[in-house]
Formats: sequence, structure tokens, C-alpha cells
Amino acid sequence: MSKIFIPASKPEDWKSLLAKPDKHWRTGYSAKTLAYCWQDVDGFPKCVKRVFRNSGIKLFQNLKLLLAFPEYKVSLPPRGGRPAQNDIFVLAKGNNQLVS
Repeated sequence: MSKIFIPASKPEDWKSLLAKPDKHWRTGYSAKTLAYCWQDVDGFPKCVKRVFRNSGIKLFQNLKLLLAFPEYKVSLPPRGGRPAQNDIFVLAKGNNQLVS
């Protein structure tokens, strides 16, 4: 079961979350690349697991993905304008600790 927190069955479903879909949904751009990397895996993509494993940080050795939010919006000061969008926000758990 996917832990991606949008009603998505395929990577293209992530496109509608972009601030400017026609501008940012392109091959080689982070939004499209991450959608294809994350959508169909159970947990973290292999490349992310490898970075965690090679980090030497004990907490990162056994992380389990809990939730993932594509194009997660964050309000940054000063107020005004629209929120910044992270490509993906991840909530995970490892060694009885939450990690984001």
C-alpha cells in the first residue's frame, strides 16, 4: 500500500499539486523526477535508502516511512504571497523516534 498522501495511482497524478504545472512538470525537473521515484515503491526509494545506510547515523539505519506529502506547502515569513512548496515532506519513524 502506498504511503503517499494524495489520491494518486500513478506519478502523473502529482502534477496537479504544482503551483505552475505546465512550467514545472518536465523531464529532468525535481517534481516529475520525484513522482516517478517515489510513487510505486513501498517505503523509501533505493537511492534514499542507500544515502541513509551510508550516513553512519544510527537513527537512519532502520527508518520506516509513515507518510509522504508531495508539494507540501510551508508558510515562510514575511507573511504575504503564497506559501513555499517543498517537493516532498516525509514523516518517518526510527528507533522509536519520529523523523521528518
